[in-house]
Amino acid sequence: MRKKKYKQLFMIFAFGNLVPLALLLIIQGYDPRPFLAIFNVIMMFVIGFYVIRDITGRL
Repeated sequence: MRKKKYKQLFMIFAFGNLVPLALLLIIQGYDPRPFLAIFNVIMMFVIGFYVIRDITGRL
């Protein structure tokens, strides 16, 4: 896989973590922890899938 795809995944990961934290500053009483936990687990599997697919050359 090309570096461009990894760069896109990293940007999604970074913005996905920054948006709930920005909402925390705007909305009083907003708890970003459930969203962050679910989002980070999903992204961990997505990035892992792409790394394994890149290494094996299959899937």
